[in-house]
Amino acid sequence: MTTPLRGITGKVINLSPTAYTTYQACPMKWFFIKVIGLIDPPTKAMQTGIDVHDHAERWSKGGGVPEKPDTAWRIFEPLI
Repeated sequence: MTTPLRGITGKVINLSPTAYTTYQACPMKWFFIKVIGLIDPPTKAMQTGIDVHDHAERWSKGGGVPEKPDTAWRIFEPLI
């Protein structure tokens, strides 16, 4: 049995095809993401998606309507 490759945070580093492609494009980016554990901040669209999922989870647990509905809530509300 081999010992898995781990980054500074102790997280196992998966050498997937995507990781290999990232390494080919920019070895420093691969190092920062896979070894150091840094991530790019989400784009505005990604953050809206995260927020919509958060609203859905809260709503499914009986959280109801937020006090100040935001863009993510306005996207989620018609789905319920």
